[in-house]
Parts: sequence; structure tokens; C-alpha cells
Amino acid sequence: MKLPKTLHTVTASALVILAMLVSACNQERSMQKRTIAVSIEPLRYFTEQIAGDKFNVVSIAGANDNPENFIPNGENLSLVSKSDIFIKVGAIGYENRWQQLIENKAPHTIIADSSEGIELLMTPSGKPDPHTWMSCTNAAIIARNIYLALAAIDHRDSTYFRHNLDNLMTDIEQTDSEIREMLTKDKAKTFMLYHPSLTYFANDYGLVQIALEQMGREPDQTMLQVLVDSAKHAGARVFYIEKQYSKIAKGKSKDIKGMTTAEFNPMSYKWRDEMVNIAKALR
Repeated sequence: MKLPKTLHTVTASALVILAMLVSACNQERSMQKRTIAVSIEPLRYFTEQIAGDKFNVVSIAGANDNPENFIPNGENLSLVSKSDIFIKVGAIGYENRWQQLIENKAPHTIIADSSEGIELLMTPSGKPDPHTWMSCTNAAIIARNIYLALAAIDHRDSTYFRHNLDNLMTDIEQTDSEIREMLTKDKAKTFMLYHPSLTYFANDYGLVQIALEQMGREPDQTMLQVLVDSAKHAGARVFYIEKQYSKIAKGKSKDIKGMTTAEFNPMSYKWRDEMVNIAKALR
């Protein structure tokens, strides 16, 4: 049956009004959604996988920042002060310098250590490596710590978080399996890089990293040659260039003959892709 023209008009108007009401409700819900702040992009990846649509997750340091010398600003502190939780790596550069300020300016914000329960490993120069997330083994611990932090402040959605955690754990396990399949017997067990940020990755897969940076300083020409000769003697064929140290690392790579270079970014949101690409580049 054909509807009267006036009824068409009323129906169309009603639909427009309904759509506006739905949009307004969605916007209100979005504005009311609670916030979690994390210190780096990889933690945003893990947290978003678990939090789903229950929280907004914001990262303080970006994918191009160097967390060792990153300097947060007032806007960063404002983000943290509006958040229920600040999830940190554990002991990385700016976190240590900034924690007291967070405690003073945002006393209501809970600070959660995502690396709790992870044994810190020492770099060859004797300093603890804070890049705990560069490991599938550690990623599983980090994911569980994030789940516990979320469940503690939102009991109602704990089952939802647990389901998301289980899915994330499956992805981490699959990533680990894929990497292990890549690291076949013909792959070199030793690699070089400038900044020792792959200590945990190396530990997971029985590899040896040789870093040019010694106690936070560039090596002189003599030490550089000693390190390169040692790496080549051990069969190293790859020199990794970390994005946060790319300028200096690319400069040093000119002094390293006979090795291919491979770039990676430990601060990337795409944690899984970075882990797999590091393994792919190993020759």
C-alpha cells in the first residue's frame, strides 16, 4: 500500500530525530568513558587488546620518541591526571624521573608496573635493560599485569577483560611460535646493534647481542673495531638499526663491513610486527 505523502514526511523526520538522539547518546557515552594512560606505544597495544571498548587508552611517549631522554610536558601530565591508571614499563628512562611528579600532581591516579614479576637482565655493559616488552615470554607477564590492573578498578567487566586477555595470550603464543620457526639452524646466533635493546629477545631464543654503545657512550675507534671483530668471529651477519638511534647507528654502520643492516622500532604500537620482522632479518 502506498503511504500518503504527509506520512512519508513524518516518517523521514522521525528517523532523522532518532538518528540524532542515538548519535548524541553515543557521544555522551564516549565522553564518559574512563581513561587509562600508558608510558609507551607497545603498552597501548597490549592495554587496548584487553580493555576493548571499556576504556580510552592514551600513550604519553610516541612511536618516534626515545623513552630514555623523553621529556613529558604539561599536556602529558594533564592526561595522566585525568586517567584512572598510569601503566608504566617499569624502569625505563623518563618513567623514573617523572614518577614523583605524577604522585604529587595526580595523587588519585594509580601507578601500575607492567613488568612486575619480570627478572631484569643486564646488558653486556652491566646495566639493566628496561626493554622488557621485547620478549614474548615477558609480553605474557605484561599482559597479565595489565589485566589485573584493569580488573581491580572495574570488577564488573573482569570477565570481559579475561576473555580479551585469553585472546591476546593466544596471539603472543602464535607470535613466539612463528619466530621460533624462523630461527632455524642456519641462522646466525649473534647479531650487532648500537643500543642494547634486544637483551630479552636474545635471551628468549638463545641469541647473543653485541652492542656498540658502552655504558651509554659511543665506543672509540679502537673499541669499535674490537666489538666488530668479536661479532664477526661469532658469525654475526646483521647490524640492527633502532629507530630511536638511527642517525648515530647508520653512521657507525659505515665502519662495519660485510654485514647487512635491518631497521626496527621497539617503540612501535605494532608490537607483533616488530618482533616478527626482527626474526626475519636475522641471517
